[in-house]
Amino acid sequence: MKVFHPHIDELVMSSSSKFYKKLDLLETPFRQFKEYLGSLYKKLPKIQSYQILSMSRAKPGEVSCRRMTAVDPKWVKLGRKRDESVPITFVELWEVIPYQDEPPLNSQKVYDINEKILKYVPNEYKSDPIYEIPTAESEEEAQLIKKARRETATQRKRQKQADTMPVSEEREDKQASV
Repeated sequence: MKVFHPHIDELVMSSSSKFYKKLDLLETPFRQFKEYLGSLYKKLPKIQSYQILSMSRAKPGEVSCRRMTAVDPKWVKLGRKRDESVPITFVELWEVIPYQDEPPLNSQKVYDINEKILKYVPNEYKSDPIYEIPTAESEEEAQLIKKARRETATQRKRQKQADTMPVSEEREDKQASV
């Protein structure tokens, strides 16, 4: 069974080498990707020191790393040289992963978008499902979620105040209430 993935052709065309790698199919497909890509590419050293990472089709296997926008990019080659060829391609591995449907819309976010953002959205984008006017049920659900969140926040705030209050003030409060 072939599963449709919109970016397969792009993945094939962007690859700098057409070597194959044999992988035993594990239970989690993302683990397969990690093994496959780990054998083809090196890890980027000190990745957290860079703010902007980008790749170019003109330089496959290389990453442009910048610490700030004003600084010239540092190009790092991440591709490894491979000599052997084996039967399973990255694209075949990609096709093993079943296509996931989009998750259901969050009723609270749909309500907030309708209340706060919809008036600023251009007409050409208003047909998107996320901009649909929420039903009365979803509005009620969103308001219940907000109310529950507010209540837990106030409870945490009160608990934090009670935890930080000195013992002498607690005694004074108890005596004043008696």
